Amino acid sequence: MAAPDAAVLDLLDANVLIDANRDYYPIERVPEFWEWLADLGECGLTKVPPEIYDEVVNPPPARQDVVVEWLKEHRNALLLDEAAQPALVGRVTEAGYANDLDDVEIEKIGRDPFLIAYALVAPQSRRVISNERSRRSATRANRKVPGVCADFWDRLLPYFPVYTRTGFPHRPARPPLTGRPAWYNAPGPGAGSTWHCALPRQTRLRSFANAHSIYLA
Repeated sequence: MAAPDAAVLDLLDANVLIDANRDYYPIERVPEFWEWLADLGECGLTKVPPEIYDEVVNPPPARQDVVVEWLKEHRNALLLDEAAQPALVGRVTEAGYANDLDDVEIEKIGRDPFLIAYALVAPQSRRVISNERSRRSATRANRKVPGVCADFWDRLLPYFPVYTRTGFPHRPARPPLTGRPAWYNAPGPGAGSTWHCALPRQTRLRSFANAHSIYLA
């Protein structure tokens, strides 16, 4: 399986983190996935835009889970250090949803235009990762992130389970760090490069991969 593209920055929607913990990789049962995700953030391959970060760490009272504290703990690794560009947010809102949304519709689309606008800063080297499903018949505020993204990109938006199946638990590439033990900077099997970032608990990762029939690149 291929690793996440080292030339592309993946921007995570809130539902990626929430659904991952609830449906795919519970934090307490599969910590390897969350270590991998944090490592992608440290390597600059995956980030959470500020508006999405705020959405996750300030949930409604009915949704309080371990993802909130996990993201707070990994804020430095995953938070995108940028401010949204109002012109791009406006472009996404008007072209992707409608140019005459009322207050109810604006509240419904929430922070989705911000997420997409961050990707439009560099559309050839950024993409949005979302767990939403789109309907072609949806209009205005009923449109979902993948459908709106398709208005601006001619490539398929990666759906979260596909993203994890083709990437996890591959170790992302980055320059060797000083002051680390030798195994930290050592290339893994098939890495093809000494500029490689190793996760802690690599033995556990291999055991997990073997148990779940995942090819570890």
